[in-house]
Amino acid sequence: MGGVVDAATGNCRIRAGEAPAGADPDVPTYSAVPIASNFAAFLGVVATVAALVERRRSGRGQHVTVPLFDAMFEVIGDAGAYVSAAGLPPQKPLRGNGSGTYACVDGEYVQFNPIGATRRFVTWFLHAAGHPEWSVDGDDDELEARLAALFATRTAAEWEELGHAAGVPLARVRTSQEWLHTPHAVESGAVVRLDDPALGETLVPGPAVRSGDVGAALPSVPTVGPRRLPDADRDALLAELAAPPPAPDDPPPARTRSLPLDASASWTSPRSSRGRAAGGSSASSARPSPRSTLRSGGSSRTAW
Repeated sequence: MGGVVDAATGNCRIRAGEAPAGADPDVPTYSAVPIASNFAAFLGVVATVAALVERRRSGRGQHVTVPLFDAMFEVIGDAGAYVSAAGLPPQKPLRGNGSGTYACVDGEYVQFNPIGATRRFVTWFLHAAGHPEWSVDGDDDELEARLAALFATRTAAEWEELGHAAGVPLARVRTSQEWLHTPHAVESGAVVRLDDPALGETLVPGPAVRSGDVGAALPSVPTVGPRRLPDADRDALLAELAAPPPAPDDPPPARTRSLPLDASASWTSPRSSRGRAAGGSSASSARPSPRSTLRSGGSSRTAW
């Protein structure tokens, strides 16, 4: 799904097998997604839980350090394992089941990623597009040629709407400015509007984490105050630092049980699970229930 998300948010990279003529393969590519920082946060959570378990057992504290260099090896994973004499293997193009970037009749593009262990996504899409017979043929080259001609018959927005209705990973390729103003970006709180003291009305990223009382409804669009100018809070901060630390209202509980909740299917790998077990912690994986396919009148419907 990464290619669809990148396309929809203006962060589309050139994929293997799709580089334009004259592109320099040695030029590094940069991602707007803080990949190393995200994986370092995952590792930091596991290390923190292990430190809390050790504190409960022995009373000793620990200093937790997670280098971004180490975190990147979690991202690289098995792709970094190869025979030195053979060199790094070339990246394989993600072109199975017709996956790729396609031009539309209005000159815009869509990113279509029906990647998976089965052909279900491309089957659903072809049924919705009126060509269910194409899903039977397993020839990727022929399917790509047919899809290229098919996508050229409608606008990118029309294909995106059809793809969403069919439940397949398909998105119109947008610029960052276009995505900032989409209803999804605004209603989800990924983008918020504030009155900056120097720049005026500005669109900025919303908070990554929102907290509140258990069971309480959080606002669909979070409230974010404008940034503070340098030294605007200097006096208040110095006064807070000079004040004695407040005493706790209640004593700490005698026992605490830490349970990391893993919301990522990839974070339940044997290597990560072994690390958690070594630290004495337990983990749960929050995964959606399997999708069941209901067939009615020759067409398929999916339900969670």
